[in-house]
Amino acid sequence: MKISNWSLVGYIIGTILIAAAVIRYTIIWSDNSQAFQFISIGILICAVSWLYNKQLKMSNTLLAVEDYLSELNKSRR
Repeated sequence: MKISNWSLVGYIIGTILIAAAVIRYTIIWSDNSQAFQFISIGILICAVSWLYNKQLKMSNTLLAVEDYLSELNKSRR
């Protein structure tokens, strides 16, 4: 399973944001509302990266099927 570079960057940024929020807002300053807010943003970044990767895979699959069908159509003529 190949992960696109942009999805990988999104996963890394989201994970860093989640880790930083956990360390900063639960261990250093006990502020649970800020921790929840930044952890939610990190999860949303990871979710958008996952959706982008799924959409990109689907697009590549559709392009491959389209190319196959056009080659099949050309060979039948």
